[in-house]
Amino acid sequence: MMYSPMGNSREGYVRAVAQQVLRDAGVAVPEVPVERLVVDHGLAITACDIPRGWGYFDPAAWAIRLAPGIVDETPANRNPRRFTLAHELGHCLLEHGDSSCWNLGIAAEPSDLGEEDDFPDFEREAHHFARELLLPRPWLARDWALNPNPEQIAKQYGVSRETLFIVLIDRRLLMRPGKRRR
Repeated sequence: MMYSPMGNSREGYVRAVAQQVLRDAGVAVPEVPVERLVVDHGLAITACDIPRGWGYFDPAAWAIRLAPGIVDETPANRNPRRFTLAHELGHCLLEHGDSSCWNLGIAAEPSDLGEEDDFPDFEREAHHFARELLLPRPWLARDWALNPNPEQIAKQYGVSRETLFIVLIDRRLLMRPGKRRR
């Protein structure tokens, strides 16, 4: 059995939702226009007084709230902003509602945290969604096979090197086919 980054894995579902978003928007090449996707899904992007670099999906307002430092795109915040928007869009489309890192009210008592194995891990799902949306599997596999240059690929996809390497490791793209361990 493959390692699953999510407890009670909805990994296939998360991937399918991200792929459907791209198909519905007619996006077939990088760089994924994540802000356009957010707006196309009817979500507003607004500022909110939260920690630097963070955001959250506010279902009551149908909005993605961003920290003041990333509400407006700049060269310095471009990649984190894109990832945050994709992550929060994931919360919306995966129907996480108010259950995210901002609201851990699922468990009545701290001692009940072990029982959360029955619930989806919303933060991991949203991270997974963001990676699937910004670095779609077939595109990245093709582009990495053609030219495994991390700087170029990260720039082409509009993601940080850290995000790129997380995905390359998770999808086992760093190992050449003849060198894979069994």
